[in-house]
Amino acid sequence: MSELLLNQFEQDRALAALRYKNLNIRKLFGKSVFIAGGGEPAFSLVSSLLTVNSKKQADIAVFLLVSDYERYDRRFDFINSSDFAIVKYSSPDSINKSGDILIETGFLLSDKVESTDVFKSNISRAENIISVIKVLKIKEFVVLSDASAYGKLEKELVISEKEKTHSDFSSDSLKSMLIQSVENLYFSAAHMYGFSIKVIRCGKIISANSNSEFVVNTLKSAVGGKILNIKNRSSKVSYISANDLISAVLFVACNGADCQAYNACSDDSTVNSAEFALALSDAFENCEVNITSEGCSADGCAVDCTRLKKLGWSSTVNYKDALLISGHEIMNDNSVFMFSDSYDGKLNDIQQILLGFLLEVDRICKKHNINYFLCG
Repeated sequence: MSELLLNQFEQDRALAALRYKNLNIRKLFGKSVFIAGGGEPAFSLVSSLLTVNSKKQADIAVFLLVSDYERYDRRFDFINSSDFAIVKYSSPDSINKSGDILIETGFLLSDKVESTDVFKSNISRAENIISVIKVLKIKEFVVLSDASAYGKLEKELVISEKEKTHSDFSSDSLKSMLIQSVENLYFSAAHMYGFSIKVIRCGKIISANSNSEFVVNTLKSAVGGKILNIKNRSSKVSYISANDLISAVLFVACNGADCQAYNACSDDSTVNSAEFALALSDAFENCEVNITSEGCSADGCAVDCTRLKKLGWSSTVNYKDALLISGHEIMNDNSVFMFSDSYDGKLNDIQQILLGFLLEVDRICKKHNINYFLCG
């Protein structure tokens, strides 16, 4: 295959499959993997699998599955690789082979669902996906869903996969109702047609191309030096970095159990909107935050991902680091991004402390004529 032409941020996400030790990515070697949906998560998954092919000679056949009229990310058109092809819903049989795994990424909704047309289009999309699964004889189906399926929680509550919430019918509950409806449709089809299904419900994605309007708008305002007007008493919402999202999806594909749902969020990334905005203010010096009762807030809920962690998955990027990375990606100034230091800016202090330890060890050893060696 040809080398992928990726910028530094795309390349970082593409390496996700190789960086996670517990991923068992070898389970995908020699398989046919179809990625449905043409947005950022789909592109990152495709580039990640193609990178595995390049580095490990994994022989994974990767396909982007899109509808005839779907507007997919144009970056896919520039992938020049014998391991990759774009397939339309209307002609899945054109590739003359059955499929092993299908990962659905096109079901990540924006923050609000405000019309029945959104219901119709997503139910129709699910029916099309199920039809393709039947034609391709897909064995395993992974659905990237949204933690908004749980609806709105009371403050300070965190929800696990098997817990249920009750939401009164209102415009605010339409999104959770839609997500539950589509998930139920997929689970029903899995029982009816005999394929394996796994669902991963993710927190709000932190990336330059997030599906969350709150995340994208606050990032752009912070980078542009605009004042952020943020609500002061909002409920906590779980977030996930784009890198952790890709690793979680692939981890569930390789290790998840059939007919199970898994929550996924990054560590230490369940915060209210004010905490989120203040972290942006710390990351970007021109960002100002105005906390008011009338400000904007994220739409989502707080989730627990113990089930996924018990399987062996772990996150690597908290929301503060993810905000800094995504903000620099939005800047798009062609500079090389690097963290200025580590340990929350305390690296120099830690070095001085360690030097103090070493000098004390040296003093004691010299006093008692002890020879010592340093290594590492």
